[in-house]
Amino acid sequence: MLQPGMLLQNRYRVIQPLGCGGMAQTFEVDDAGTAKVLKLLLLQNYPKAVTLFQREAKVLSQLNHPGIPKVKPDGYFCVHPPESAKPLHCLVMEKIGGWDLKEWLNHRGNEPLTQAQAINWLRQLVEILALIHQRQYFHRDIKPANIMLKLDGQLVLIDFGGVREVTETYLQKRQGNSIDTTRLHTPGYAPLEQVNGKAVPQSDFFALGRTFVHLLTGKPPLKFPTNPDTGQLIWRSEAPQISESLAELIDSLMMPFPGQRPQNTGEILQALEKVEQSYTTQPLPTHQTPTKIIPHPSVFKGESVVSPILSWVFNVGISSVIVTSLVLGMRSLGVLQPWELKTFDQFLQLRPQEAPDDRLLIVEVTREDIEGLGGEYPLEDQTMLQLLKKLNQHHPQGIGLDIYRDRPEGEGRGELIAYLKQSDRIIPICTHPNEQDSKGVLPPPEISEKRVGFSDIIPDADGIVRRHLLAMDEPENSICSAYYALSSQLALRYLQDKGFSLDFPTAKQWKIGTVVFNNLNAYRGFYPRQSKGHQIMLNYRMTGGEIANTVTLTEVLYNRINLAWIEGKIILIGVTDPTVKDYFKTPDNQEIRGLQIHAQMVSQLISAVEDGRILLRFFPLWGDALWIGVWALGGGIITWQFHSLLYRGVAGGIVLISLGGMCFLVFVTEGLLLPLIPSTLAFLMTGIIMASIIHWQR
Repeated sequence: MLQPGMLLQNRYRVIQPLGCGGMAQTFEVDDAGTAKVLKLLLLQNYPKAVTLFQREAKVLSQLNHPGIPKVKPDGYFCVHPPESAKPLHCLVMEKIGGWDLKEWLNHRGNEPLTQAQAINWLRQLVEILALIHQRQYFHRDIKPANIMLKLDGQLVLIDFGGVREVTETYLQKRQGNSIDTTRLHTPGYAPLEQVNGKAVPQSDFFALGRTFVHLLTGKPPLKFPTNPDTGQLIWRSEAPQISESLAELIDSLMMPFPGQRPQNTGEILQALEKVEQSYTTQPLPTHQTPTKIIPHPSVFKGESVVSPILSWVFNVGISSVIVTSLVLGMRSLGVLQPWELKTFDQFLQLRPQEAPDDRLLIVEVTREDIEGLGGEYPLEDQTMLQLLKKLNQHHPQGIGLDIYRDRPEGEGRGELIAYLKQSDRIIPICTHPNEQDSKGVLPPPEISEKRVGFSDIIPDADGIVRRHLLAMDEPENSICSAYYALSSQLALRYLQDKGFSLDFPTAKQWKIGTVVFNNLNAYRGFYPRQSKGHQIMLNYRMTGGEIANTVTLTEVLYNRINLAWIEGKIILIGVTDPTVKDYFKTPDNQEIRGLQIHAQMVSQLISAVEDGRILLRFFPLWGDALWIGVWALGGGIITWQFHSLLYRGVAGGIVLISLGGMCFLVFVTEGLLLPLIPSTLAFLMTGIIMASIIHWQR
């Protein structure tokens, strides 16, 4: 019939359909820039339907009240489309923004009205009915679905399709038992006389009382039994929040016979005034407190009504900002770090494990190797020289010597130092000062500091290694002059041979090829305090098992290895004898040797550049603040929208599960460590604050 874009009466342009009922369909139309509702009669072939439609247009055009949709005198018209044999009857009226009370109840989990709110709304509706009855009409279809709640708190009675005029002829017919053939009613809300086609103005009072039973209990009237002796609804036990006087007024509106009900709106308003006086002067039962509330979506404060948009901004918005600032402050003090570290560990354990890195070879000096050499420990210089020559003759890309050579060990010292000096592929180690050694450990003598790597590893407070130290300035009193870590020296030399160069875009960034390594000092995440040197997160290739092919010292010395494991590879040599204490804990709480940790670090650097393997990274501070703020806002919105504790719990649980899943997915696919624990805390804190505000306002 009507399509978007159609122009009616050279004035109303159809925008979109809004809904469809049994008798009419509604559309949004534009009237010179003002949105209005056009009601189109569907039952064009039924004279009675046309009569009711015309009556609705007439009544609405005569009534002028903020609680009744406005219709201009020319709001009713007919259009004659060529495809239709009969004219289409149209009625254009004011568009009411907001929710009907049935939707409003559902959205807040059917949480009942309070006494203060019920008094306010009952007065509004009675005043609307006063005007309707004064003009000799009655509505005949009052129910929550036909009452709109505007954004400013004003109630609007809608759907005047069943309105009836109280004329002398009508009253004569009713007294003469001539039944009105237009039997419009909604089960549960209409009185018996209306069901029988003999509605009167007092029938509106019955429907009004039943409507408030629904609003005050959260249950429709048909859910309640009736007293078989009196015919009255048994509902009061479900509305303990209201006073006896208000309950009696509601019951008087629902008396079975019209003569038992108030006879006009004036009587109801007088009774309501007494209820309000009693309510404000007498104490309620101990479980009730006669405080003002701020219901959703309208906000009442005293006798004034505050826009729900402003309420949302001031309550949810400001609470979210305060909570976000508080959570960020807690994070900056390290309060949340233990939980964030454990969450990070869980994520590492849950993600798929990766294959070993075949670009690396680990040479272990085992307990059996030492026993085979007659208990030689530390390894003598001549044994070390023999091992290095065996490996070097097969052209490895680099050799990392994770064994101290700061002093002579047995025979062959001079030959070993001379060999180390002339072989630029071998990277020996030193260490900077630590808790065990206040000065550190020297590198082999006469070796350029550019060819030395430090072996320092930085565990967190719980002893777990999660960070990768790439480089650091020489600390005060250190006898180790190395700037780069052993892993950095080996990886950089390997990558430079492959054509990749190291650059420094900023003081807190490394760039190798196209890959940028951001310093934890710039993107700290759950490491709030200043970190020494240039650190990144350690993205373990695997937390259990071997990181690379592994052979023993004896196997190398006696040529019992696959030579393909050496040529072009990075080799790390270290002691794995369990009596030599060099263990570090990984995020899955296993203990592995420092040698394996260095291998993990080397693999991380070369695989990031050559393979595009993800690096673990954090948002900058502003990104963390925005992310946490969004979830804080979400906690406030859910609490504000769902007034039922059950609905809040279900919705909150779904949101938090989604948050955890999202953070894990982004971690696995992008390596981005989103602030899960701070976001969860912000979500819950804002929800608790909003729940407290709502409770206090009641």
